[in-house]
Amino acid sequence: MNREIEKKINEWKINPNRKPLIIKGARQVGKSYAIEKFARENFENCVVANFEKQKGLFELFEGDLNITSLLEKLELLLKTRILPQKTLLFLDEIQKCPRAITSLRYFYEEKPELAVIAAGSLLDFALDQTSVPVGRVTYLYMHPLSFFEFLGALGENILQDYLLNHPLSNQEDPIHTQCLGLVKKYMQIGGMPEAVKIYLDTGSIREVTLHHQNLIETYRQDFSKYAPKIPYAHLLSVLEKIPQLIGQQIKYAHIDQEIRSTYLKEVIYLLERAQILSRVRAVQNPQIPLLAHASDKVFKTIFLDVGLMQTLCGVDWSQVSEKADLTAIYRGMLAEQFVGQEILSYTSTEVSKPLFYWKREERGAAAEVDYLIEYENSLVPIEVKSDKKGRLKSLHWYLSHFDPKKAFVVSSHPSVQMDNISWIPFYGLKALFP
Repeated sequence: MNREIEKKINEWKINPNRKPLIIKGARQVGKSYAIEKFARENFENCVVANFEKQKGLFELFEGDLNITSLLEKLELLLKTRILPQKTLLFLDEIQKCPRAITSLRYFYEEKPELAVIAAGSLLDFALDQTSVPVGRVTYLYMHPLSFFEFLGALGENILQDYLLNHPLSNQEDPIHTQCLGLVKKYMQIGGMPEAVKIYLDTGSIREVTLHHQNLIETYRQDFSKYAPKIPYAHLLSVLEKIPQLIGQQIKYAHIDQEIRSTYLKEVIYLLERAQILSRVRAVQNPQIPLLAHASDKVFKTIFLDVGLMQTLCGVDWSQVSEKADLTAIYRGMLAEQFVGQEILSYTSTEVSKPLFYWKREERGAAAEVDYLIEYENSLVPIEVKSDKKGRLKSLHWYLSHFDPKKAFVVSSHPSVQMDNISWIPFYGLKALFP
């Protein structure tokens, strides 16, 4: 599987002022695979120090952090040479060893010619508990496969090239129908690499669902690692309920009336740190920068992955007709999840960017637009809708009052320009983020 993040890793590699690189991402989004694949293709050898699997590493880093001495001991322990300019040193599952995180500072100061990449799950929690080498490391953020990456994994390279060379053109009906069918398949399988691999190997959605269930159980088991003071039942309740509330403003009573709101706030914060969910913050007065004008109290959420989300929700695909509008499946939640996930995939690799939506809260005149993005140095609203053109009251209100340069509606309809609104199909979102 080719991942877009490999391009960013290569930019890091050739940077003359390169620092050790930390790649963040939820469990099993493909961090280790992408790093080792990149190393095989760009270095003579890759030395992997896995703090979860390899004995002795923890004790080694607990000792002297003199880098010359440390590298000599690593070579002995791992039985391989570590050569600057030729070797990529990969510190995997680094969250297990806080001293290894601290060592990144000394790799930068004492051995900058050696390429060092670190990765791990639940890394933000480990960074909270150790001396983070501020200004001595670079960060990248990894997500599940985007729809475009999913096409590549399926071997749809000709279609990938066509969509890149004909961005947002009005596709011929057979191509449009084919693309929507692939979007629907992506909604079932999602972008977790192992789920995609299982589908490629077996062609079985049932096997994919079993993998989703096992991965969700792994996330449940992780709770004790980052939330030991929160009752397990509270975490479980939020994990199971949040996917059913995609696209809705989060009100704690809708999650669990038996749990105090203070607990629920903490659980949502922790799941966000674990990158299992992302908040979509409300903005009433849209101005750049959005974060400065966003609400911390009014927000929606999206889940890590649309495939995991639909499995948690128990979507019955046997009841979904072949011609069903994608915005109609599971009350439109899958469509809104898909769009939010795509925006994150294409905008939040070098910097962890939050999501936003526009919300007007006035009695008798409430209005809402699904997403708000910074696009070509201006703010652009994005609405997720069916093909019924008349149901855009909130978007038209936004246009008349804020006069954005552009506005987008994502739907199952082919690409078309209607006044100052660009209708784009689900499979065309990458064209907004070249």
